[in-house]
Amino acid sequence: MVFAHREDIIDGLKGITKVAKSEMITTGFEAARKTIDLMRGTFKQIPPEQLVQTYVDVGKGGKASSEALWKAFGKKTISVMEDGAHLIAVLWESAWAVGDGERNVRATRELTQDEAMAIVTDPEFVPSLTVDRIGSILKRQSPETAPAASPTPPPRVRARAVG
Repeated sequence: MVFAHREDIIDGLKGITKVAKSEMITTGFEAARKTIDLMRGTFKQIPPEQLVQTYVDVGKGGKASSEALWKAFGKKTISVMEDGAHLIAVLWESAWAVGDGERNVRATRELTQDEAMAIVTDPEFVPSLTVDRIGSILKRQSPETAPAASPTPPPRVRARAVG
């Protein structure tokens, strides 16, 4: 659906609003809350069960399913993509402000692919798991060993630039 309607989507995303000062966040707790709110809003606009049922009802993939999904969810898809892109902008703008990027970032050259991959390829940090493997990982963490949910946000920690 997205591939077949990429031009419609790109046109629809041209209306993303800029980040307002009132939207800036200062803590990881706020970032997490806004991310969860985005997920909940997305599920409300495009309930996963309805999305899957629409696909199943077509009875085949390809252009037929793409068009059925677009008819049912096209405008909502653009809307949730706008919401997601805007949140990413809020997170980046906020991180730059909290980290005092104008003062702390000295090098602004583009990273090479190898440099970027060296930063993000710790295989132990939030490993990507398929649905058939995640259950066994989640079962290892019983409610007794899981960290308790905090009703209040943690104290604000100011980020420091490295290097």
